[in-house]
Amino acid sequence: SMLTEALARLALAYSAAPDEETKFAEALKRLKEWTDIDSNDKGSDKFAQLVMAREEKAGRLGAVMKVINKILAKDIKEKDYLLPISKSALYEKRVEILTKLGYISLADHDKCTRVISCPPTYSGF
Repeated sequence: SMLTEALARLALAYSAAPDEETKFAEALKRLKEWTDIDSNDKGSDKFAQLVMAREEKAGRLGAVMKVINKILAKDIKEKDYLLPISKSALYEKRVEILTKLGYISLADHDKCTRVISCPPTYSGF
């Protein structure tokens, strides 16, 4: 509904501001009164960016990786999410998380295989 989308966008805006932790938590609390952002329903994919922001702020980087991998396993359609999302941005976020976790070799491997998953241009025949 329009209300849940507005609350989710508000929470996303607060998640981007580093000094708005309490407002972010309050916006999430108000959103959870109307919808379950953690469910595995098809509609919950819309809130994946919000879940990633919450988990990253809480320091649960493994949970962020789980959400990223779940999104990458599906066909990404921008209309299914609150903000436009691309595979390339998700792969960059995954490399960032792997680096924070200390898995440098996995991050390097992910950078190398990204060329296959998200080529900058397609070659002609």
